[in-house]
Amino acid sequence: MHDLEPTGSATALRFGRFVLHPQRRLLLDGDRPLPIGARALDILLVLVESAGKIVSKEAIIARVWPRTFVEEINLRVHISALRRVLGVCPQSRDYITNVRQRGYSFVAHVELVSQAENDAPRAPSELPTLPGRAVRIEGRERLIDELTRRLPTRRHITLIGPGGVGKTTVALRVAQQQLGQFADGVRFADLATLDEPARLAATLASEIGIAVPKA
Repeated sequence: MHDLEPTGSATALRFGRFVLHPQRRLLLDGDRPLPIGARALDILLVLVESAGKIVSKEAIIARVWPRTFVEEINLRVHISALRRVLGVCPQSRDYITNVRQRGYSFVAHVELVSQAENDAPRAPSELPTLPGRAVRIEGRERLIDELTRRLPTRRHITLIGPGGVGKTTVALRVAQQQLGQFADGVRFADLATLDEPARLAATLASEIGIAVPKA
């Protein structure tokens, strides 16, 4: 089986009742987005794009953790997390097999889904509301996963640290993982240019499309 590389009109990968959108980094169970950690999603992409083949543990680690040394236990932990996510479907128990001393294989049938097949009126949550650049970072996986877990139960989370340590990058990565999770979408408001605290409310309101009555 040839590697599946969704390019051009083929924008998604379908297996069973799941649809994986590589560019949007989104896994759907039917129409429902599934919560999945960044590393687990990277591993799923590697396996699905080589469906039917055995991918060595070394090859997966090299793709998912480039330029970073990790123990094999890290891979097993994320594989287990991935299996839990896919476990919402009883048939998914056979999707990922462990080939002893060789690696892992994604054995479910995978098909490319063209944009025309997969097009539907886009929900507000699917609209492009974040900066277009892809965000990939190293060394902050635990922080990103923790923020992703806490976000649904918090109205407000503040990241604090010196300038240049990557607060915005982390926030954008968390935001990318929320695409498809909220009916009103996910927005990015750049507050770096604000010079007066009084303008904060109006700036946020403008970004999310809320009219603020003048005093």
